[in-house]
Amino acid sequence: MKLRLLILITVFSTGIFAQNDFPYGKIKVRNFTSKDYSATAQNWDIIQNNDHFFYVANNGGVLEFNGENWTKIELNNTEHPRSFDKDDSGRIYVGGRGEFGYMDHNATGKTIYTKISSQVDSLDFSDVWQVYCMGEHTYFISSSYIFIHFEDNTEAVPVPDTVRIKASVRLDDLLICTFEGVTNNSYVLRGNKFFPVQNSFGLDPVILFEENGKKILINNDGAFYEFQQNGSAYQFVMQTDRKLNIGAGFEINDINIHNNLIVAGTAGNGVLVFNMKGELIRTFMEKDGLENLEIRKIYFDQYNNTWLCNDNGITFIETSDAITSFDKDFGITGITEDIYLNDEKIYLATHTDIFESSITPGELNFIKKDVFGMEVYQIREFTFTDGKKFALVVANDAVYYLDQNFKKQWIGDIYAWDLYQSKKDPNRIYVGLDGSDGAGLGSIIYQDGTFSYEGNFPNTSGEVRSVVELNGNVYYSVKKDGIFKLDTTRAQEKNKLPGLIISKDTTVLYAQFSLGVYNNEVWVGTTNGLYKIADDKLVRTDNICDGVFAKENLLIHRFYNDNEEKLWMVMFHNSDTKDEYSEIGYFEKKDGEFVWTSAPFKQMTDDVIYSIRKGENGMYWFAGGRKVYAYNSNHSANFDMPFKVLFTRFH
Repeated sequence: MKLRLLILITVFSTGIFAQNDFPYGKIKVRNFTSKDYSATAQNWDIIQNNDHFFYVANNGGVLEFNGENWTKIELNNTEHPRSFDKDDSGRIYVGGRGEFGYMDHNATGKTIYTKISSQVDSLDFSDVWQVYCMGEHTYFISSSYIFIHFEDNTEAVPVPDTVRIKASVRLDDLLICTFEGVTNNSYVLRGNKFFPVQNSFGLDPVILFEENGKKILINNDGAFYEFQQNGSAYQFVMQTDRKLNIGAGFEINDINIHNNLIVAGTAGNGVLVFNMKGELIRTFMEKDGLENLEIRKIYFDQYNNTWLCNDNGITFIETSDAITSFDKDFGITGITEDIYLNDEKIYLATHTDIFESSITPGELNFIKKDVFGMEVYQIREFTFTDGKKFALVVANDAVYYLDQNFKKQWIGDIYAWDLYQSKKDPNRIYVGLDGSDGAGLGSIIYQDGTFSYEGNFPNTSGEVRSVVELNGNVYYSVKKDGIFKLDTTRAQEKNKLPGLIISKDTTVLYAQFSLGVYNNEVWVGTTNGLYKIADDKLVRTDNICDGVFAKENLLIHRFYNDNEEKLWMVMFHNSDTKDEYSEIGYFEKKDGEFVWTSAPFKQMTDDVIYSIRKGENGMYWFAGGRKVYAYNSNHSANFDMPFKVLFTRFH
C-alpha cells in the first residue's frame, strides 16, 4: 500500500525468497510516538472496525486513528483500556481497568465509548486483559473474574481465591485459562465451571490454533503442544519435533498466524517470523526501523500491513508492498550493475567485486567474494551444446569465465559492454565492444570446454552497447550512430537501419540505443522514445500503451525479457534535463493489445536500475546504483481499493 499525506490514493500491494509477506530485505517502517497521537507511550492492543478505522488501547485512553487524525476516547473511570475484540456485527468491545464496554457512535457520527459493566461495579476485578467475542456471548477476562456478557446481562464467574488468571487463549467456542498461585495449571471453561487440563503445569499459552484437524497451542517459550479431549478429560501433549527459537531469556508476548507464517512479538527481542515448521525466516529489530523491541500486540490490517503495539508507541510495517531492498547494511558496497541467480545463491556484480548471498537464521546478507578486486559490470550464465554451463563476466580489464570453484579464468583482454549468446550457434557469444581502437562487434567461441576470442567482425566499429539476434539476423547498436544489421561483406554504414525520426522542435539527437527481443520482434530503446524493427527499418511505436513511449527526450535505458511473459523497461523521462525522472515497468500482451504496468515500482524510481533478473517462484531482482531490490510478483496486489492514510516519513 502506498501511503501519502492527506490524499486519497489507489492502494497496491505488492527458493531463496519465501512467498510470504516477510521476505528478506528492508521494508518500509513508520513509528508513531506519543507526540504523534498525544497520549502516553505504552500501548497494549490494536484493532480495526469495519470502516477500517484503527483503535489502540493506550494507557491514556482508546486512541482512534481515521487515517488523518488521532482522537483520544477515555473510559468512564478514565482508567487504562487493555484489550479489544470484534463481534460478527462489527461492534468492538473494550476491556479496561475496572470496567468494560464497547465502541459506538452518537447521533452526529462521533465515536463514543459505552460502558456495559455497571452490573458488576461492586466487584474489584482490576484489568480486563483479554476480550473474546464467541458467538452471541462476549467474555471479558480479568485476573480474578471472567465476565460473560449476553444481551443486557453480565454473569461474573469467579476464579478460586487461591489463584488468579495469568493467561488465556481461545479457539472457536473453546476457552482455556491458565491459573497462577497454588496451582499453575490450565483449565477449560465450560459454561461457568472450570475443568483441569492434564500436563499443563507451568504453561503460559500465547495462541491456540487449528492445524490439520488438531488443536495446537504455542507457549510463551516457543514450545508446541497438542490439545486433546476425551469427553470431559483434557490434556496437552508436547510436540517434540518443533519449537520456535526465540532466543535465550526472552518470552513471547503475542502471536499472530498469517498466511501460513507464525509472527511472534517478543518481550524485548522485537518481531520474529517463523514458518509453520518453527524455522526462523526473518526478524525485525532496531536496524529494520523498530524504535522499541517490547512488542505487546501484532495486528494485520485489511491490506496485510503489520501494526505493532509496543512500550514506546505504535509501529507500522508496510508488508503490503511486494518490494524489499538491500544496501550497505546487508554487506553490499559499490554500485550493483548485474545479478546472477544460480541455484539457491544470488551473486551481485558490483563496482568493487562479486558478492554472494549468505543466509543465517532470520537474515540474508551479502559477502564479498574477492574474485576480481575491481569493477565488475556484467555476469551471465550460458548453456552450451555439450550441456555445460558457465558464467561469463565482463570486468574492468577483461572478459572471464568462472570455473566450478568460482575462480576467474581469463578469456581475453576484451573491453566489453554486452555479451549475447547466439540462438543460431549457441557456442558463439557476441561481444559488444567499448569503442577503443575502433572496436565494434566481437565474438567468443566455446569448444571442448575452452573459450577463445576471435576478435571483432570486419566492417564493424564504434561503441556497441547491446546485441540481439532474431530469426538468424544479428542487430547491434552503436552509441551516437544508430542500429545496424550484421553483414560483414559490406561497409557498416550500408547496414544502418533507416527510420529514426528527428523532430524539428528539438536539437536532442539519438545518443544511446538499447535492444530487446519480445513477441518475436526486436524493440529499440532510444533517447527519443521506443521503436521496433520491421522489414529492417525502425518504426515508431506511438500507438501502443496509450502513447506511453511516444515522447521526446524519453531515454529507454534497459530492456529485460522474462521468458516471453513480459518486456521490462527502465526509462528516463525528460532525459538530460533538470526535470529528469525515471520509470520502471513492463508491458505484456493481453487480448491482442500491449498493456503497460509501472505503478508497483515507484519506490525504485529515485535510483538507476542497471539490470533485471527473474528468479524462481516469481521473484524479480533489480540491480541499482544505491540498492538491490527484490519484487515478489506472487504478492497479492490491489489497485482498486482507496484508503486515506497519513504517513509522511519512513525509516
